[in-house]
Amino acid sequence: MMMLSLSTIGASENLPMTEIQGKQYYYYEVQKNDSLYGIAKRMGWDVAIIVEANPGSENNLRKGQRIYYPVDTTTATSEVAGTQPSQQLDAVYHEVKRGETVYSIAKLYGLTPDDIYAVNPSAHYGIKAGERLVVQDSKMLTEADESTVVYYTAHEGESMLDVAQSFSTSIEDILRLNPGLSESDFGEGVTVRIQPNTDRMKEEVRSIEKREVDSFAPYCIERNDTWTSIAEAHGITIQELREANEGITELKKGRYLSIPVFETVSIEERYVPEDPREFTLEGRQELYDEVHHVTTEVEQEQSVDVGIMLTVGDNRNRESEFLRGMLVAVDEMKQNPYKINLHVYDVTAHTNAVDSVLALPEVADYDMLVTTFDKNFPQNVVDYGQQNDIDIINVFDVKSDHYATHSNFIQLLPPTSHFNDAVFDYVMHHFVDHKFVFVGSSKSTDADALDIMLKHALKEQGRDYVEVEAIEQLEAVEWAEDGTRYIVCPQATKKADVDKFVAMMSTIKETLPQLDLTVLTRPNWVVYTSKYADKFALFNTLIPSRFYFDADADDARSFTEAFKNMFGEEPVKSNPIYAAIGYDVARFFIESEVYNDGDTNKGFIDYNALQTDFHLSRPSNWSGFLNRCSYLINFTPSGIVEKIILN
Repeated sequence: MMMLSLSTIGASENLPMTEIQGKQYYYYEVQKNDSLYGIAKRMGWDVAIIVEANPGSENNLRKGQRIYYPVDTTTATSEVAGTQPSQQLDAVYHEVKRGETVYSIAKLYGLTPDDIYAVNPSAHYGIKAGERLVVQDSKMLTEADESTVVYYTAHEGESMLDVAQSFSTSIEDILRLNPGLSESDFGEGVTVRIQPNTDRMKEEVRSIEKREVDSFAPYCIERNDTWTSIAEAHGITIQELREANEGITELKKGRYLSIPVFETVSIEERYVPEDPREFTLEGRQELYDEVHHVTTEVEQEQSVDVGIMLTVGDNRNRESEFLRGMLVAVDEMKQNPYKINLHVYDVTAHTNAVDSVLALPEVADYDMLVTTFDKNFPQNVVDYGQQNDIDIINVFDVKSDHYATHSNFIQLLPPTSHFNDAVFDYVMHHFVDHKFVFVGSSKSTDADALDIMLKHALKEQGRDYVEVEAIEQLEAVEWAEDGTRYIVCPQATKKADVDKFVAMMSTIKETLPQLDLTVLTRPNWVVYTSKYADKFALFNTLIPSRFYFDADADDARSFTEAFKNMFGEEPVKSNPIYAAIGYDVARFFIESEVYNDGDTNKGFIDYNALQTDFHLSRPSNWSGFLNRCSYLINFTPSGIVEKIILN
C-alpha cells in the first residue's frame, strides 16, 4: 500500500501544469480506453474534484480531451514561510566604546551579561574600546518567535524601505523602534532594531469581485476555426484560451480544446494596506515628523513647558540653589520670542508624591521633566517619559542606566565606568614616559576603579610601578632627580588623609626641589582646592571631575552678579555649585527645545557652560542620550588652573 501511494503521488507530480487566472492546475490528456476512475486511481486524484472541474467527464471521456485538476497550494511549508522574514539575519556586532562594560552593552541589546559571555568567551577577561562583540547570532535566535525584536546591520546600497519590505514591516515601525534614526542617517553599517512581520498585525479584510475558473468544457475543433473565433464564441480572451491549452500550437479539425468556464464570485480577501508616504521623500519625512511629534509652530506662539521634580527632603540646600539657578536663566531668556512655563513639584512631600505628579493631566503635555533624584531613579518616571514622548533629564544620579533602554532619557553626568575610562585614556596617552606611584588601593573586586585599570595596563605594557599601602611609606620611596618623571596616584578620600598626603608630598618636594612630579587625585579632592590651591600647583595636580566652576571667568562673574541681584546674596559655595548646574540645565535644554522644534535628533545648541559641558550622544539608534563629557582640573606650577575637557 505504501508503494502504491508513493507511485500515485509521483505520477501526479510528473504531469504538466498550467496557470489560469493565478491558479495552478495539473492537466492530463485522455488516452484510448481511459476511464475517469482509472485516471483518478493512477494519479491519486479525488473523483469528485475531477468531475467538479471537468463537468460531464464521468460519462463521456473523449480521446485527446484534457482533464484538469487543481494544484493544492495551501501546504504547511507556505504557512510557515509566511511567519518568517524573507531577509536572512546575519550576526550583529557591537564595537565597544570607551566606558562601556559587558553589563551596559547587554542592557543596550536587551541581553544579560551571561548572553554576551556565551558567544564572546574572552569577554570574561575584560573588554577594550574598539573591540567587536557578537550581540546576535543564530544561537541567540533559536528561541525567537514572531514577537521577538531582532537587530539588523544594513548592507551597502540598502534603503530603509528595502529593509522594511524584507522583514514584512514598515518604515513607520522601524522609526518607532529606533527613535534616534532618520533617513539621512541610514546606510551601510547602521544597526537597527526590527520587529519582523508587523505587517500581519495591520491586515484588513475587504470584499472583492473576482472572476475565476469554475470548470473546463471540452470543445471539438471544426473546419475554419481560429483562436480568435473560438475565444469570441465562448466569451473569453485569446490569452485565457491559450493558457488552458498550453502546448497546442496548431488547430486541427477533430482535436479537442479545453474551454475555461468562468464565474464572478464575491470573496473576502485579507490584505495589508500600503502607506503611500513610504514611497516618496516628502512622505517619509512626514512619517518621521509624526513619529517624533514634530510640529512647526509660529515663533511668536511657541512655548516651552518644563516640569521640575525636586527632592527637597533629601538636600534642601541643593534643591533650592538648583531652582534659583534655573530662575536666573529663565529671567535672562524672558526677552526671547517664546514663552517659558515652569511647573515645580516637591516630590518628597509624601510617599506617593511622584505618582501624584504624574497623575496630573497637564504633565503629559510638558516638553521635559527635569529631575534631581541622586539615587534609585524611579522607574515610573522613566516609563512615563517614554509613553508620553517627554524628555526626562536626570541631573544627578550617576548610577542610573535607563538611557540604554529608554529613548527619552537623558543622562547628564557620565556613569563611573565612562568617567574613569576617559581619565584612563588621557593619563595613559599623556604620561607614557612617567613612573607611576600608587598610594593605597581600591578593592580588587572594583574592576572599573581607575587605579586598578592603570595597574593592569602597566603590567600589560611591561612597565614597572611603585605601590605603597600607607602615606607614611612615601618617605621610603627612592625618588630620583635624574630626569625621572613621576605621577603619584593617592587613593585617599578622607580629609585627614588628604591633609597628611599634602604635608608628606610638600616635605618630599622641599627636600628634592628638582623632582619632576605630577599628582593624580580622586575626584572628591576638588573640595579642597581653595585650601590647597598653592600646594596643588606645586605638585602639578590633576583632579578628575564631572564639574568645574571658574569663579573668575567673565561669564561666571556675570552669573554671580545676576544671582545676587535676584536673591540678595551670592550662590552658596559648594562643590559642585548647584545654582550653576540649574542655570546651565535651563539655558541649554530650553534653548535647545526651541532650536530643534522638540526633535532631539536635530541636535542641541552650542553652549559654553558655567560648570558642566553637555556633549550628548545616543549609544544606539534606540537608546536615550548620554553625556560623556568630564574634566581633568590641572593646577599647574605656573599658577594657572586649566580645565582639560575629556570627551
